Amino acid sequence: MEGDRASPVPKVLGSSRSNIPRPAPTKAVPPASATVQAARNLKRRSIEHFNKALSGTPAVKKMALSTLSTPRYSVTRPLPDSMRTGRATMAVPGGQPRYLQTTAASTRRVAPPATTRTKPSPTPSAINRRSASLPRESAEVVEMKAKIVQLEGELLKNKTELELLKSQLTLKDQNLEMLQTSLKCLQDTIAFKDAQLNTIQMALDAEKGKSTMMQVTLDAKDSENAHLKHELCERMEDIGRLTSQLAAKRDELREKDENMRLLHNTVVDLKGQIRVAVRVRPPLGKEQDVPVNHLSYPGVSSIKLDQGKGSQSFEFQRVFGPNMSQARVFNDVEELIMSCLHGYNVSIIAYGQTGSGKTHTMRGGEGESEGIIPRAVKFLFQSREKLADLDWKFEFKASFIEVYNEEVYDLLGERKKLDVKMGSGNTSVTGLKYNEINAIDDIENILAVTDRTRSTAATKCNEQSSRSHAVFELSVQGYNKTSGASRHACLHLVDLAGSERVKESGAEGDRFKEMTYINSALSNLQNCIRSQLNKNPHIPYRNSKLTMILRDSLGAGNSKTLVIVTLNPAVSQIAETKRSLEFAQKMSMTKIGSAKKQEQ
Repeated sequence: MEGDRASPVPKVLGSSRSNIPRPAPTKAVPPASATVQAARNLKRRSIEHFNKALSGTPAVKKMALSTLSTPRYSVTRPLPDSMRTGRATMAVPGGQPRYLQTTAASTRRVAPPATTRTKPSPTPSAINRRSASLPRESAEVVEMKAKIVQLEGELLKNKTELELLKSQLTLKDQNLEMLQTSLKCLQDTIAFKDAQLNTIQMALDAEKGKSTMMQVTLDAKDSENAHLKHELCERMEDIGRLTSQLAAKRDELREKDENMRLLHNTVVDLKGQIRVAVRVRPPLGKEQDVPVNHLSYPGVSSIKLDQGKGSQSFEFQRVFGPNMSQARVFNDVEELIMSCLHGYNVSIIAYGQTGSGKTHTMRGGEGESEGIIPRAVKFLFQSREKLADLDWKFEFKASFIEVYNEEVYDLLGERKKLDVKMGSGNTSVTGLKYNEINAIDDIENILAVTDRTRSTAATKCNEQSSRSHAVFELSVQGYNKTSGASRHACLHLVDLAGSERVKESGAEGDRFKEMTYINSALSNLQNCIRSQLNKNPHIPYRNSKLTMILRDSLGAGNSKTLVIVTLNPAVSQIAETKRSLEFAQKMSMTKIGSAKKQEQ
């Protein structure tokens, strides 16, 4: 007891710092308990989660910072009873105090006070031990409370992170739902594409089947083609052999054609260089009421004129009765026109009184009524195509002039007077226009122009009488590319104006002047024919423009000439008919010499 009294008793409460004994030297800190270690681990994880939250999106960072700035719990100092109960209280907003149980290592369990039991007074040593342990236990409690507050803060952070994760999970769920929807669409698309693929595959299989069939057909065609190639080679050999034979036949045909041409022209020469044919037109209008008994046709080349007091017969190259068609007349002059392609000049002249059918014979109408001029051009075009097989090529050019009142005019150009020049060998018209004839339609256009420009007038003898002499000239130029031979010839087709008597025509004024020039030109033509017939040394070609132009056709040149004398069948014209027949007979007796081939 004395020893206990000798040791001073430390003051627990209210004692001064100088009275508190100095603590013993610090010993080594014992290892942390399991609870402390768990609290440290929880704190570390909370800090890591909080740092992750701060490094996240701005919204998450704001939420974490707001949570820390407004803590849900506030720690208070221990209540006085906590010294006895060993529990710390924590104020809960809006609720009752919450007690926190302390660990056994930091507090000493205090038994609840007995109601009737009297506590013994502690001994001084016990009081000293208790006084020494109180500061240490209070520090641990404070530290634990701080740790608990820290852990609760970390727990709050974890809850915030949990809410954030839940939000993210919701977004992920929404994204997942969208992805599932997209997946469903893709699956539907895949199903549709699979269906299309199946259809395409079926079509491909069908095409493969067709391809197989086509390959079989192709193989058959290849076999057939090989057979045809073999046949083609044989045919080519035959063609080569036939080509050689054809060339030989062409040479033979060319030789025979030349012989035929010579024989043909010999026959024409034997018939006479001025050949004369007579054509009687059919009765027209009131003429049909009077029978034509004064004319008869004993043969194809003879005509008989009965004048009542007696009859007279005439022989010519050909006589065309009133029933002869235009085509029949042309058939008889084809051989003469063909001489142009052989290189001989040819002239066909229509002569007769007015209204006897000269223009109808030479110009004609449309279709079957076509005259010698359009038919001759068409015939030459057809003959040119046939001669092309013998390597002949021909070109045609045409001109059309009229002699009106002893003046020459171009019917295809400007209506102006042209000069006629007669040299020693030929006659030319200066300024005359020539049109190329490349197609049959070209001659139709030319004749349409001349029909409008030629001088015509109505007389008592003819309602549309030609008041001029019209001369159509077709220039023929030929060349053979194999032999190199060339030919040049001219075809003259002449429609003379009709002769008239003053008493019969009743012409006055301009008509009388026209009649005078017409009859004068025809009279000069007759004089040239008589001079040829009488073999006079001088032929009066220069007496008129008409005979100057027809000089080459009347014996001065190299021409085969045919004169068609037209007759009016009317009984009232019997005297003029007789005069025309007598002039025709004189012309048929005229020899103008053999025509010469025009070669270059």
